[in-house]
Amino acid sequence: MIQRIQSFYLLLVALLMLAMLFVPFADFNNETASYIFKAKGVYTPSDPPTLVYAAWSLFALLILTVILPVITIFKYKKRILQMRLCLLNGILIVAFYGVFFIYWWLLSRDLSVETTFKATLAMPAVALILDYMAARCILQDELLVRSESRIR
Repeated sequence: MIQRIQSFYLLLVALLMLAMLFVPFADFNNETASYIFKAKGVYTPSDPPTLVYAAWSLFALLILTVILPVITIFKYKKRILQMRLCLLNGILIVAFYGVFFIYWWLLSRDLSVETTFKATLAMPAVALILDYMAARCILQDELLVRSESRIR
């Protein structure tokens, strides 16, 4: 299970998406205030931070993209299901970007702020590439098993 390279890829996907739960995505600034956009919503940078605008759907997508690769690792006996779960996780990662940019557009319009995106927004793209690589390795395993059973 852990010996296979796709398990390592899926573990990296889970860790990258887990890190997204704790890092800021963007900073919003205007003449009067500044805000930090994180997984649960938009916060003021005061001590303690105050939640200004909740983004629970974004948080739920991130939780799903953390849990799904871990489940996929343990489905190693069902390779077709593993490939489908990898595809579903890839779709959820793309949906994360869609939901993020919808929130960004609504917030920048409502708060009339200037946005500074963080480099951490590249982590889901890296996770998407790793998810694709895991699906390819799972497909290669499935083709190898089918060719072995055909020879017998």
